Amino acid sequence: MIGGGFAACEEAIFLTQYASKVTMIVREEDFTCAKTIADEVRAHEKIEIIFETEIIEAGGHETLEYAVFRNNKDQSSWRYDAKEQGRFGIFVFAGYVPENELFKDQLTTNLQGYLLTDRHQKTNMDGVYGAGDICEKDLRQVVTAVSDGAIAATSLEKYITATKEKHHIETVVYQNQTVSKESSQTNDSQMFISDDIREQLKPIFERLTQDVYLIGQLDQDRFSLEMKNFMEELASLSYHIHLDYQPLEKEVQMKICDASKHDLGVHYHMVPGGHEFNSFILAIYNAGSAGQPIDQDILAKINALTPHQIQVFVSLSCTMCPEVVQATQRIALLNQDIQTSIYDLSHFPEYKDQYHIMSVPCMVIDQQHVLFGKKNLEEMVQVLENISK
Repeated sequence: MIGGGFAACEEAIFLTQYASKVTMIVREEDFTCAKTIADEVRAHEKIEIIFETEIIEAGGHETLEYAVFRNNKDQSSWRYDAKEQGRFGIFVFAGYVPENELFKDQLTTNLQGYLLTDRHQKTNMDGVYGAGDICEKDLRQVVTAVSDGAIAATSLEKYITATKEKHHIETVVYQNQTVSKESSQTNDSQMFISDDIREQLKPIFERLTQDVYLIGQLDQDRFSLEMKNFMEELASLSYHIHLDYQPLEKEVQMKICDASKHDLGVHYHMVPGGHEFNSFILAIYNAGSAGQPIDQDILAKINALTPHQIQVFVSLSCTMCPEVVQATQRIALLNQDIQTSIYDLSHFPEYKDQYHIMSVPCMVIDQQHVLFGKKNLEEMVQVLENISK
């Protein structure tokens, strides 16, 4: 266990339920948490503490195999090898940073930035309720978040009812035209893009100034059929978006190409739904227009990058994946020597075993450098620069 704060001490004590011994590596001369929990750690028979020491390196071939530590007092170093002493792992837990930018200047939070709510999940503002990990709480798990959501939803329902009665607000029900069961089922199976999303896409597609081709390499399976239907539906929304098909080479995919059908280096091995729909639309926009504004220093660095093949593995439910996808595809669109292939991991489970993918987003660069976690554009450029050195 690396660290000497509250989280490190708490997790070290937790791990003693499963480990015969827990070693704590603390950079400072003493713990940096409350004395009560620090004393509990010191007194625990399964915990050994090494102060004034920090980790300086960790590595291995396919799995974690060794770690190197340095004594900050005398600058000596020592190494832990898994081959000699069995398997081990490093689990990164550096605390939480609440995503409160949306409301931090309007709603009351604690000193750490977590939202303060009452037992009904109400904030300090009428009609505004909080739920999940953004709230101040002792336990952050899915089960508590679901409980918060249920309480917040029922509380909000009561608030809305009371507000309507107080201000004599009538409920207006709009009756839609009757749709036959047969046509409803047909529309549900064919429609990937709702009417509301279509309206939102209009001003974006109106800013396209160049033709873009979506070239599909498809098979006869259901996945390919879904991709084909998606491509046709999207192309119907703009006269600047065209379709073409090529024989299947290796994997089902759709490639984003220019008006001459030249490959722009962005390949989608997925039907871009969920969180990745916006990423795909941004790729179309950046390929068919002047694109999003970009810092000139970053642009120069992108243009100077050496050739790379980037595979990005995502889940459609992942909230961290879109930033990686958008960063890598932007780099590929700006540098013709870089290709980005985006995979829905659920359709390509063989890569999970090949690259030992434990979580998403996962990036594999040149089929050998495996990276996990969220990366923005600037961070992704730095990664590629370091690999090229």
